[in-house]
Amino acid sequence: MGKIINGILLFTAILLLQTPKAQSQTIVNVEKLQAQAKPGWFAGLSADFDLEKGNSEVLEIEGQSIIGYEQRRHAIKLFTGLRFLSEDQNTITSRSFLQLRYNYIFNNRYRTFSFYQYQQNKDLILKSRQLIGAGLRRKFGTAETLDLHLGAGLMYEDEKLDEEQLFPDEASNTNVLRLNAIAFFSHQIGTNSTLLNSTYYQPAVSDFSDFRLLNEMSLEVAIKEYLDLTFSFVWRYDNNPPQILKKSDINITSGLTIHL
Repeated sequence: MGKIINGILLFTAILLLQTPKAQSQTIVNVEKLQAQAKPGWFAGLSADFDLEKGNSEVLEIEGQSIIGYEQRRHAIKLFTGLRFLSEDQNTITSRSFLQLRYNYIFNNRYRTFSFYQYQQNKDLILKSRQLIGAGLRRKFGTAETLDLHLGAGLMYEDEKLDEEQLFPDEASNTNVLRLNAIAFFSHQIGTNSTLLNSTYYQPAVSDFSDFRLLNEMSLEVAIKEYLDLTFSFVWRYDNNPPQILKKSDINITSGLTIHL
């Protein structure tokens, strides 16, 4: 019976992987992938692939990955992400990111975080966004199946937007110092399901009305020890976007995550 249920879940996952995606986020969420960190070497991969041929040719590739090493006081992690969608050889959307992160671990509750991030996003007319930041986070473990992590720090942001899609009075290149507040919550439900929630709040230090907010809620269902079925709901809000863009995006996805 267990094998039958696992087979049904896997088949359902493959079908759900074809769910269309909405606009993407300026803020990149790596907290879900960080949950896979463990002592020694670790890695994880989530992926989605769709290829259609016939009356139209559609190619969609989406994935995120983490590889890292953690030992005693130090942890280093490399996160990458990619989404590419084309129809009849015309690129409809393209986005990617890379983040290198280092943690100094004081104990099982406190650790620092410092990172460099690079990303581009055609949907959001973002040619490039570079971030350098650092901060402190604390783990609040209230139960064996419940974790809460809170973090805060500063980051320097350099953004370059597509000039051709901006209004004449809008700057194509901006440099901003932002606060970076993070909340991550995980709760194990039963023996094979976990509820995750990540929230990011990033206001400009010089003007708190210029802020970005992201919340992602996910449900992970373990199919195998190394394989999860994941459902996610993502809401992004930018209070000061380019005039051509809307302030908020919603993204509903499902996919598979492999733990290595």
